[in-house]
Amino acid sequence: MERVDPGGRTAHAHRARAAGPRAAFPERALPVPMTGRDRELARVLEALTGTDSGGTPFVEVTGDPGTGKSLLLTEACERLAARGTVVIRSDAARVTGAVLSVLPARSRSGRRLLLVLDDLHRATPEALDALRRLRPAVLCAYRARRTPPGLARLLRELPADRERVGVDLGPLDPADARRLTGLPVDGEDAAWCARAGGGVPRHVIWVARSPRLPSAARRRAGDGFTDLLPLPAHPVVDAELDALDGVLGRVARAAAVVGDPFAAEPTAAVAGVDAATFLAAVDELVRRDLVRPDTEGCGLLRFRHPLVRARLYQRMPVADRLVAHRHAATLLAATGTPAARARHLSRCAPATDAEAAAALARAAARDLDRYPARAVVWAGEALRRLPARAARERSRTLVLLAEALGSDGRLREARTVLGTAAAAAADPGQRAAVARLSARYARLLGRHAEAADALGREPTGGGDPDSAVRDPLTRAGLRWEAAVGALAAGDTATARRSATQSWDFPRPQAPDSRLRGAVLRAATEAFDHGPRVADHQLLGVVREFDALPDPALVPMLDAVILTAAARRAVGPTTEAARLADRAVGIARHAGQRGVLPDALLVKAAALLDLGALDAAVACCGDAARLARDTGAAEHTGGALALLAECERHGSGNGPGAAYQQARRALEGRPASRLTVLARARLWSVSPAGRACGLVAIAGGEGLPGLDRCERPRWMRVLAEAELRGGDAEAARVWARRAAEAAADLGSPVQTAHALAAGAAVALARGGFPAAGGAARSAAAAFGRAGLALEEGAALLSLARALAGEWRWALVPPVLARVRGIAAECGSRRLHGLAVAEQRRVMSLAGRVPEGARTFADPPGGGTEAVPATSAGEAVGALPPRGGPPVLTRRESQITGLVASGLPNSQVAARLGVNAKTVEAHLTRIYRKLGVTRRSSLVSLLTAGTPGGPES
Repeated sequence: MERVDPGGRTAHAHRARAAGPRAAFPERALPVPMTGRDRELARVLEALTGTDSGGTPFVEVTGDPGTGKSLLLTEACERLAARGTVVIRSDAARVTGAVLSVLPARSRSGRRLLLVLDDLHRATPEALDALRRLRPAVLCAYRARRTPPGLARLLRELPADRERVGVDLGPLDPADARRLTGLPVDGEDAAWCARAGGGVPRHVIWVARSPRLPSAARRRAGDGFTDLLPLPAHPVVDAELDALDGVLGRVARAAAVVGDPFAAEPTAAVAGVDAATFLAAVDELVRRDLVRPDTEGCGLLRFRHPLVRARLYQRMPVADRLVAHRHAATLLAATGTPAARARHLSRCAPATDAEAAAALARAAARDLDRYPARAVVWAGEALRRLPARAARERSRTLVLLAEALGSDGRLREARTVLGTAAAAAADPGQRAAVARLSARYARLLGRHAEAADALGREPTGGGDPDSAVRDPLTRAGLRWEAAVGALAAGDTATARRSATQSWDFPRPQAPDSRLRGAVLRAATEAFDHGPRVADHQLLGVVREFDALPDPALVPMLDAVILTAAARRAVGPTTEAARLADRAVGIARHAGQRGVLPDALLVKAAALLDLGALDAAVACCGDAARLARDTGAAEHTGGALALLAECERHGSGNGPGAAYQQARRALEGRPASRLTVLARARLWSVSPAGRACGLVAIAGGEGLPGLDRCERPRWMRVLAEAELRGGDAEAARVWARRAAEAAADLGSPVQTAHALAAGAAVALARGGFPAAGGAARSAAAAFGRAGLALEEGAALLSLARALAGEWRWALVPPVLARVRGIAAECGSRRLHGLAVAEQRRVMSLAGRVPEGARTFADPPGGGTEAVPATSAGEAVGALPPRGGPPVLTRRESQITGLVASGLPNSQVAARLGVNAKTVEAHLTRIYRKLGVTRRSSLVSLLTAGTPGGPES
């Protein structure tokens, strides 16, 4: 046994701390701080020092191997010894029943005695029997999965005066596990080590000490390659594996080769044992807690931890591994999945083996849509095993490798491989595949001229060099890339010409071509003609996408993203956000990093439109990081420009770090649909932006560089810029152009932008009634569309117009609603503008009587006067953001009872709640309806009941 010294530390603990953080680490001397175990330690100490029931504590610390049970016991011993407790500690396997039977409850000096037993599952039956009659307090640790019958009986039959307390050590949370690695906690290495270790402290530290961590690409390939991670020696794990001898060792090593999870029949065949021998060996492995039943059932088994399997695999002789992999590959040839067989072939196939290369290529093609990073590994292994004379197979495998690399987001590597594939292409089909992929990767990298050169000047047809291609799927792919590339370059006319051609290729050879053609037609109509023409087409496309399961949409993710972008352009924005969110989810789950920045950009833009600033900022950050990783500088600039716009709304300050980063990312980039939009966003963020700057960015006064369906919005921005510059006449011209453009589109949102531009011009010219009418209509339209920030800006204009008419009583409810919108969106800028306007109104209201100004426009006021005559018109008539319903069922009940004149106490009694709950509901009702007091609510209700309950 080991007794704690007066200073509170055992000699063992002193040696462990002196060893240093990089010393070899036996189980009892892990130099690991108590990271993430504060709660468990506090519970142990409280149980041993704060028991008020009079019972003697019996504290059990349980957990899987490596979770830190021994370290927790050591820390508890030190702290309790420092408080005066006499601590006696021992490994349970070495303690005898005779020693335990004579231990007193207290020491000779009268101090409390604590017996600490580690690995209680190893104790002898005599020791366990003596523990039942023991008098001092006990702190023990054991593996719950290895509870022998004697220990189970002891725990079941503890005396009644024992105060039993259980403390289970589960995996650490990810943040604590990252801190435990000793690596930068915000880096990818720490995050991967935490995941690979499963949150188990011993394994997290073990994998973090590996001399070479896997690359990011290999990590994305999955956990099946963990056994290739060079793990340092581990005394505890190695000792456990050394005990596997004879048949037990053969079965365990065969299972390590087969991989997790493993089935009985193939593993027994690889081990070379019969079924009965295998099952007996598995029973023993389960008893030793080296192997466990798979949680998903189906009769499969898996190792206790992937790193234990990896260490066992690495300790096998190389010759034994090769033989086992060959045997497994042979067994799986008829029954296994291509990926399962590919893993074994990649470890054992000779340097030149056409049959193995073909099997690896089939596995790569199978994994292309769902596991592209793994497909890269299989395609690379296939390429290595192809003989030099197999030119056609090498060309086909090179194209497969390039497609897998591009799907995984490694665009530059993919282009390099395509260069080799182009030289080796042997037939029109392979040349067409190279051209299609070259155009796609050039487009994603922002090199639109190269993309056009790869496909030829015209879409697939008479002028296309690959017009000899007869495969319908290949022809559809070429035409799609040509059209999408034209859209990305800003050439909508070329894309529209391709969309008007027939996309009904024979089925089932090209099952997706018809839907792609419908997407292309709907998108080009949306970007050019707005919802009046495109809404019905988009609705049909979205319905078809909704009817398909997620796996079926993986090959069509670019079409889904284009549909979401078109939906956002013409509305409704909520539908665009939903579709983009689905595309992001599918791309993440399937590992399609090549298209993920595009999907994130569309989702972030929709979230910004809806006023979800925090979510939009997170989305922009993800898009920018992914775009940098993939080398897509154009998308990096677009994401950072969008982030700069989000920061402007969120912080209320001028351009921040994202603005400068976006300018650098976009510097020197050729004009395209994305770069023009990104530069326009940056111009709108800059406080010194002059109208001529945006006109130059957009290619002229007609703004040809911007989508026609969004030009009224930018014309409104130009009108406001001219007003800031003091040129009211130029602003009026832009407002008139916005109204004309919106009338052609038939878009309620773009019409609202034109109304907002007219309101701004009328405010500047003193036409307050006209400004108020236009702002009120714009706010209503923005509210119906769910565009929160735009609704808030329009309401702010309405408040200024009402103040200009000296209608002071109507201004506070409007500004209260603006502040409510700002709070919901997290927009400090909008909140600051509302507060500033409130202060201005308050300073004027005391000096000018209510309604002193005549309700008529001054000469030259411009727009026809639309006076506001009541609070209902100013606020109550505005539909709520996002449209009805406004109030929940409970809020509607409370509103009706309040309108009947009942006080809060009687309302609470009627509904069976307390008065505080009624007050909380009323606060939310006031905020939703834009009122500030009970009397205003009653007055508002007399004009009509607000929206009904939510469904």
